[in-house]
Amino acid sequence: MVALLALFVLWAAPIPWRRARERCMPRRLEADAVAAQYRAERDELIDRLRADEPKRWSYTALAQALGCSRELIAQIVRRRR
Repeated sequence: MVALLALFVLWAAPIPWRRARERCMPRRLEADAVAAQYRAERDELIDRLRADEPKRWSYTALAQALGCSRELIAQIVRRRR
C-alpha cells in the first residue's frame, strides 16, 4: 500500500517538462494561428492569380514563385473548387 501511495505521489507531482509544456502552450497556439493566417493568404493569392491569368500561372509557375511543390498547388486548387 505504501509503495502504491509513493508511486501516486511521484506521478502526481509537477514534473519540469509538464510545467515547460504549460508555459509553451500559449506560444504554440499563437504560432498555429499565424501559420493558419499565412496559409489562408497563400491560398487566396493562388486563387487570384489563377483567376486573372490561368495560362501564365500554371501549377509549375506558381510552385516556383511560392517555393513549394506542384502537388501542393494542385491540392490547394482542387480543394478550393
